[in-house]
Amino acid sequence: MLKMLQEASSQAGKIFDNKHAFEMLDSMLETAYYEESYKAILIWAEEMGII
Repeated sequence: MLKMLQEASSQAGKIFDNKHAFEMLDSMLETAYYEESYKAILIWAEEMGII
């Protein structure tokens, strides 16, 4: 995704901050991953009668 952003920005003549983009993407992907993990563990805990 980062490479695509770099290329698209270059083609559009836009300024691209590689470090900032990496940090933002990393944060968003981490949030999405853990959000799904938390949903999955809640379903599992309900099925096991833990909660």
